[in-house]
Amino acid sequence: MNRFKNILFVADPEDSLQTALQRAVSLAKTNEARLTVMGVAPDAGLADYLRRTYAIDFNKQLRESRLESLEALTRPYNDAGIAVYTKVATVSTLFCLI
Repeated sequence: MNRFKNILFVADPEDSLQTALQRAVSLAKTNEARLTVMGVAPDAGLADYLRRTYAIDFNKQLRESRLESLEALTRPYNDAGIAVYTKVATVSTLFCLI
């Protein structure tokens, strides 16, 4: 039987994630696979202006906020000893991965 080694779970903040995430965790445990929960932060159109004018990196703040949300979502599994990794990409970063 072929086993999964790496599982990528893309977390959409608009969806109810608990059931789908529980299934992904179960699949990862069954296959002894690495589970990464990934979120995508939009690339803010005003980010360059804010960075140049006010020294504010709005994209960084969006990524950090999204990462905090993902970590809160996966914390119960990590606390239970199940390694769940989190990652956030911006839309521009995502296109580089494809």
